Amino acid sequence: MDTANPPSCLAHYKAFDKLVKDKARPQQLNALVAFGLYMEAECRWAERFDKPTDTDCVTYHNNGSMPYFLNQYEDQAQKLLSDFGEAILASNQKKVLASAVEGAIEAAHKTKKAFARGISEAVVGALVWTVILIGITIIAQRVGIDVIEIYKRAAGRQ
Repeated sequence: MDTANPPSCLAHYKAFDKLVKDKARPQQLNALVAFGLYMEAECRWAERFDKPTDTDCVTYHNNGSMPYFLNQYEDQAQKLLSDFGEAILASNQKKVLASAVEGAIEAAHKTKKAFARGISEAVVGALVWTVILIGITIIAQRVGIDVIEIYKRAAGRQ
Protein backbone atom coordinates (compact mmCIF):
# COMPACT_ATOMS: atom_id res chain seq x y z
CA MET A 1 0.00 0.00 0.00
CA ASP A 2 1.27 3.44 -0.90
CA THR A 3 1.40 5.38 2.39
CA ALA A 4 1.90 8.72 0.63
CA ASN A 5 -1.49 8.33 -1.09
CA PRO A 6 -3.74 6.23 1.17
CA PRO A 7 -6.83 4.79 -0.49
CA SER A 8 -9.96 6.89 -0.13
CA CYS A 9 -11.57 4.13 1.93
CA LEU A 10 -9.29 5.12 4.84
CA ALA A 11 -10.99 8.50 4.82
CA HIS A 12 -14.27 6.63 5.18
CA TYR A 13 -12.90 4.84 8.23
CA LYS A 14 -11.99 8.18 9.71
CA ALA A 15 -15.51 9.51 9.17
CA PHE A 16 -17.00 6.23 10.41
CA ASP A 17 -14.93 6.41 13.60
CA LYS A 18 -16.00 9.99 14.25
CA LEU A 19 -19.69 9.27 13.59
CA VAL A 20 -20.23 5.76 14.92
CA LYS A 21 -17.40 4.69 17.21
CA ASP A 22 -17.99 5.06 20.96
CA LYS A 23 -21.71 5.72 20.55
CA ALA A 24 -24.10 4.18 23.03
CA ARG A 25 -26.33 1.43 21.62
CA PRO A 26 -29.50 3.56 21.14
CA GLN A 27 -27.49 6.21 19.30
CA GLN A 28 -25.81 3.78 16.91
CA LEU A 29 -28.76 3.66 14.52
CA ASN A 30 -28.70 7.44 14.23
CA ALA A 31 -24.90 7.36 13.75
CA LEU A 32 -25.10 4.66 11.06
CA VAL A 33 -27.74 6.64 9.16
CA ALA A 34 -25.51 9.73 9.49
CA PHE A 35 -22.60 7.75 7.98
CA GLY A 36 -24.87 6.69 5.13
CA LEU A 37 -25.72 10.35 4.54
CA TYR A 38 -21.98 11.13 4.53
CA MET A 39 -21.42 8.45 1.87
CA GLU A 40 -24.39 9.70 -0.16
CA ALA A 41 -23.02 13.25 -0.07
CA GLU A 42 -19.65 11.96 -1.27
CA CYS A 43 -21.31 10.17 -4.20
CA ARG A 44 -23.18 13.33 -5.20
CA TRP A 45 -19.93 15.30 -4.91
CA ALA A 46 -18.04 12.77 -7.08
CA GLU A 47 -20.77 12.86 -9.77
CA ARG A 48 -19.92 16.52 -10.41
CA PHE A 49 -16.46 15.54 -11.70
CA ASP A 50 -15.48 13.57 -14.75
CA LYS A 51 -12.73 12.00 -12.66
CA PRO A 52 -11.83 13.66 -9.35
CA THR A 53 -8.11 13.93 -8.66
CA ASP A 54 -6.48 12.57 -5.52
CA THR A 55 -6.06 16.14 -4.30
CA ASP A 56 -9.78 16.77 -4.81
CA CYS A 57 -10.60 13.61 -2.82
CA VAL A 58 -8.23 14.44 0.04
CA THR A 59 -9.62 17.97 0.23
CA TYR A 60 -13.19 16.67 0.21
CA HIS A 61 -12.50 14.08 2.90
CA ASN A 62 -10.65 16.55 5.11
CA ASN A 63 -13.45 19.12 4.79
CA GLY A 64 -16.28 16.59 4.89
CA SER A 65 -14.96 15.03 8.08
CA MET A 66 -14.99 18.30 9.98
CA PRO A 67 -17.19 18.22 13.11
CA TYR A 68 -19.51 20.87 11.60
CA PHE A 69 -20.40 18.67 8.62
CA LEU A 70 -20.58 15.50 10.68
CA ASN A 71 -22.97 17.23 13.10
CA GLN A 72 -25.12 18.20 10.12
CA TYR A 73 -25.27 14.55 9.00
CA GLU A 74 -26.22 13.50 12.55
CA ASP A 75 -28.97 16.14 12.66
CA GLN A 76 -30.29 15.03 9.26
CA ALA A 77 -30.20 11.40 10.40
CA GLN A 78 -32.17 12.25 13.55
CA LYS A 79 -34.79 14.05 11.46
CA LEU A 80 -35.02 11.16 8.98
CA LEU A 81 -35.48 8.60 11.77
CA SER A 82 -38.01 10.81 13.53
CA ASP A 83 -40.00 11.30 10.32
CA PHE A 84 -39.81 7.55 9.66
CA GLY A 85 -41.13 6.76 13.15
CA GLU A 86 -43.96 9.26 12.79
CA ALA A 87 -44.91 7.77 9.41
CA ILE A 88 -45.05 4.27 10.91
CA LEU A 89 -47.16 5.50 13.81
CA ALA A 90 -49.50 7.36 11.47
CA SER A 91 -49.93 4.31 9.23
CA ASN A 92 -50.74 2.09 12.21
CA GLN A 93 -52.72 4.65 14.20
CA LYS A 94 -56.11 3.17 13.26
CA LYS A 95 -54.97 -0.33 14.27
CA VAL A 96 -53.61 0.91 17.60
CA LEU A 97 -56.76 2.89 18.39
CA ALA A 98 -59.04 0.02 17.34
CA SER A 99 -57.07 -2.35 19.55
CA ALA A 100 -57.32 0.04 22.50
CA VAL A 101 -61.07 0.47 22.05
CA GLU A 102 -61.54 -3.29 21.70
CA GLY A 103 -59.59 -3.83 24.92
CA ALA A 104 -61.69 -1.26 26.76
CA ILE A 105 -64.93 -2.87 25.55
CA GLU A 106 -63.70 -6.31 26.59
CA ALA A 107 -62.80 -5.00 30.05
CA ALA A 108 -66.25 -3.40 30.36
CA HIS A 109 -67.91 -6.72 29.49
CA LYS A 110 -65.83 -8.51 32.11
CA THR A 111 -66.79 -5.89 34.70
CA LYS A 112 -70.45 -6.17 33.74
CA LYS A 113 -70.32 -9.97 34.07
CA ALA A 114 -68.54 -9.72 37.42
CA PHE A 115 -71.16 -7.24 38.67
CA ALA A 116 -74.04 -9.50 37.58
CA ARG A 117 -72.34 -12.50 39.19
CA GLY A 118 -71.89 -10.52 42.41
CA ILE A 119 -75.57 -9.57 42.47
CA SER A 120 -76.65 -13.17 41.88
CA GLU A 121 -74.33 -14.37 44.68
CA ALA A 122 -75.83 -11.78 47.05
CA VAL A 123 -79.40 -12.80 46.18
CA VAL A 124 -78.67 -16.52 46.60
CA GLY A 125 -76.90 -15.79 49.90
CA ALA A 126 -79.89 -13.78 51.18
CA LEU A 127 -82.30 -16.56 50.18
CA VAL A 128 -80.20 -19.22 51.93
CA TRP A 129 -79.96 -17.08 55.09
CA THR A 130 -83.72 -16.51 55.02
CA VAL A 131 -84.37 -20.26 54.72
CA ILE A 132 -81.99 -20.88 57.66
CA LEU A 133 -83.79 -18.28 59.82
CA ILE A 134 -87.20 -19.72 58.93
CA GLY A 135 -85.91 -23.18 59.81
CA ILE A 136 -84.61 -21.94 63.20
CA THR A 137 -87.96 -20.23 63.89
CA ILE A 138 -89.92 -23.41 63.04
CA ILE A 139 -87.65 -25.51 65.28
CA ALA A 140 -87.98 -22.97 68.11
CA GLN A 141 -91.79 -22.99 67.73
CA ARG A 142 -91.91 -26.79 67.95
CA VAL A 143 -89.79 -26.78 71.09
CA GLY A 144 -92.20 -24.30 72.64
CA ILE A 145 -90.28 -21.06 72.30
CA ASP A 146 -92.43 -18.11 71.22
CA VAL A 147 -90.01 -16.15 69.03
CA ILE A 148 -92.44 -13.24 68.55
CA GLU A 149 -92.76 -12.86 72.34
CA ILE A 150 -88.97 -12.78 72.66
CA TYR A 151 -88.78 -10.04 70.02
CA LYS A 152 -91.41 -7.97 71.88
CA ARG A 153 -89.49 -8.26 75.15
CA ALA A 154 -86.26 -7.33 73.44
CA ALA A 155 -87.95 -4.24 72.02
CA GLY A 156 -89.26 -3.32 75.48
CA ARG A 157 -92.96 -3.59 74.70
CA GLN A 158 -93.75 -5.91 77.59
